[in-house]
Amino acid sequence: MCSNPYIRLDMLMMIQTWCQNDDLDNEEVSEHVIAGLMELSVYMDGEYESTPGGTGLTLELSWCRVIYTLLTKGHLTNVYKAATQQIQSLSVGPEARWLARMVEFVATRTTLIKSNLQSSCMTPINALKALECCLVLLGHLLISCGKTFTCRGISRVGVVSFIKVCVIVLEVIPALWYHHANSCNLVLTSITEMIETLTSSPKLQSLVQLLGRDHSQEMDKIRWSASNFGFQMPVITPDEDHVTTQCPERFVDGVTQLMIESPVLLQTSQVTVDETTLVYLLLQKSPRCPFTRTTLDQHSFCRLPELQQEIHAWRTNVSTTSHHHNNP
Repeated sequence: MCSNPYIRLDMLMMIQTWCQNDDLDNEEVSEHVIAGLMELSVYMDGEYESTPGGTGLTLELSWCRVIYTLLTKGHLTNVYKAATQQIQSLSVGPEARWLARMVEFVATRTTLIKSNLQSSCMTPINALKALECCLVLLGHLLISCGKTFTCRGISRVGVVSFIKVCVIVLEVIPALWYHHANSCNLVLTSITEMIETLTSSPKLQSLVQLLGRDHSQEMDKIRWSASNFGFQMPVITPDEDHVTTQCPERFVDGVTQLMIESPVLLQTSQVTVDETTLVYLLLQKSPRCPFTRTTLDQHSFCRLPELQQEIHAWRTNVSTTSHHHNNP
C-alpha cells in the first residue's frame, strides 16, 4: 500500500467512479475492492487534513458512495458474516477490525470537520454536507449490516462512535442554523431517523440497551438539543439490569465495574472481565491487557463456564426474590 495519503485518496476516488459504471456488479472485482479498503483503513487516522477546496468533503463522499454501493449489491455480506463469527468465537480478525475501524473513522472525521469549520478551513455548506455523509455512512455500517454491530464488544465501539458523532453535530448546528437552516435540517433529520430506526427495530435492541445503560445522559442532551430546533427524538430509558451494587465482587468486570454476563479470565493479570470488554480490547489496533500492558491474543485469555453458571444462578435467584417481593 502506497505510503502517500493523498495517492491513497486518489485510489479511493477511482473506486468511487466504479460505483457509477456498475463495475462493482462483478463479485471478483468487489472482493479486490474490499480487500483494498481494509488495507486502506489502517492508514486513515486523521491523515487527510481538510483544506479549503481540498479533501475535507471528498473523503466522506467517497467512503459513503463506495460502502453504500457494496452494501446494496450484497458484496459486504461475507464481511459481516466473518466479523460476526470472529466476535462470537473471541477470535477477532481483519473483517471485525475493519468494521470497528470504520465507525471509529466516522467519529474521527466528525471531530476533524468541527475543528476545520471553526478554523475556517471548511465552508459551512461543505461542513454540513460532510457531516451528513458521516451520518449516512454510520447508518449504513450500524444499521444495514445485519447483526454484526449487535454482537457483544463491537456494539460498544459502534455506540461510542454514534454518541460522539451526534454530540459534535449538535454542537455545530446552533452557529449555522440562521444562515443554513435547510442543510441543518437534513443533518438533524438523519440523526432522528437513525435513532427512530434503532429504537423500533427488535434486532437492534442490544444497541439501544447500551445507549440506555452507558450513555443515558448524553442521549438526554442530544434529545434536548434537537428539540430546540423542532425535532422530537425517541426517549431511551436507562437500563437498570446491570446495577452492580448488590452483586458479589467476583461477578464484577475488572475494567467496566459492571456485572459480568459471560466471564473471561485475562491470564497475565488474573483479572476477570466480561466478553464484551475482551472483544472491545481485541478490536484495538494493538490489543493489550489493560492491567499488565502485555499483548492480548487467543492464548492470553480463557472462558470461565463455572463462574458463568454461578452468575446465572445468582441472577435467577435475585429475579425470583424480586418477583415475590413485588407480588406478595
